Parts: sequence; C-alpha cells; structure tokens
Amino acid sequence: MKHKQRLNSLLSRALQLTILCCGLLLSKAYSQTFSSDIPLLQPQHLTAEYWLAKVADADQVLLSVEQINEFNRQTFLQQPEMLAIAEIPMSRSASELSAVLQKVSAPPGSARFFADGRQLGPADWAPLLQQLNPEAIQPDNPTRFGLVTQRALMRAVPSELRVFNEAMALD
Repeated sequence: MKHKQRLNSLLSRALQLTILCCGLLLSKAYSQTFSSDIPLLQPQHLTAEYWLAKVADADQVLLSVEQINEFNRQTFLQQPEMLAIAEIPMSRSASELSAVLQKVSAPPGSARFFADGRQLGPADWAPLLQQLNPEAIQPDNPTRFGLVTQRALMRAVPSELRVFNEAMALD
C-alpha cells in the first residue's frame, strides 16, 4: 500500500511538472491563436499569474497534504469513472481491451436520433462500431498516457457523426 501511495505521489508530481512545462511552452502560441466558446474568457484567464495577482496572500497554504489526499479520495468516491494513475494497468490483453471497448462503445439502451430526427437503427450502428477497428487489437496492448492540451468532445466511437437522445439538444 505504501509503495502504491509513493508511486501515486511521484506520478502526480511528474504530471504536475509536465503540465507546467507544456503550459509554459503553449501559453505564448495559444494566446496568439486563442478562441473560446466561453463568454468573456480571455487568454490571461488561463494563466496562473493572472489568478495569483488577484489573491492577497498567494503563498498561503490552503490545504495540508493530508487534506489534499482526503479531497482526492472523496473525488474518486464521488466519480467512479475516474481512475488513480497508479491503478491503471500498464497493459491490457486483447480480451480485456475488447471488453472495455464493448462496454464504453455499446449502443445505448435508449433510442438515439440523427439531427434531422431520424432514429438510428442497427444498420446505422454497425459501421460506427466497425470504426473501433477490433481486428487491430493486439494480444498485448501497452497503456499509453497523454496530456490533453485542448478541449474536445468525448466520443464513444471514433466518428464525427453526432447522434442525440430524444431531448435533441443540438447545441
């Protein structure tokens, strides 16, 4: 258990350093090409310096290490879809990866619709599920970590096609 906590701590620090370095490298380029769908958001709002300048005592410790650990523990309890980095397997077998893909990418239990109101049927789902490329799954599939640098839509299948529930929220 102690080894797992130490590994988690090291991975957390490495991730923080990576984010900081990427942020520094990207901040200048990003501010030159900045666009957002969030009203009134400006590039400076995405920098730590902007927010630190607004705080009277920016060096004040707000939470102890124990409080941060408890906050993180509660976050993981409330959001079961989150995984601690140290608990992510370093690789998955073909059957394990297939099971994950089938769970995440299965057609939903309730009806889905195209933007024009037509309901998707099995013939519509088949090519979408084929895009998962199940034939390319290897006997052993190493985990690859990445750093998100731009907001994007989460998709259950690799497709630009948008489908909607009966509420038809097209925005």
